[in-house]
Amino acid sequence: MVNTEGTIAASVEGCAAGALTTDCTGPAQISQFNAFADPSTPSTACKKDLVGTCGYSIANSTGDGVATSGNYQICFSLEEASGSLAAGPHAINPGGQFGDCN
Repeated sequence: MVNTEGTIAASVEGCAAGALTTDCTGPAQISQFNAFADPSTPSTACKKDLVGTCGYSIANSTGDGVATSGNYQICFSLEEASGSLAAGPHAINPGGQFGDCN
């Protein structure tokens, strides 16, 4: 476990680095990720260079390790631009910050 801002960041259970969010089983409310799926292609995990639709995936912030509750990115793809985000792959990180999918 990693100490982050006075709290213990627990490992996200049931999903390996880059796994679909629907594979995650815990801890606590993370078990609800099984309902967090892209309806277009729910079984194809989003990746940095993937073109097209994909299912939401989760990894640590660098994209090469298992996520924790304090160090993660959830990758997704937009079919069309939305606000400041262009069409294509993106990630949401702790604190609700959008960035590139690593």
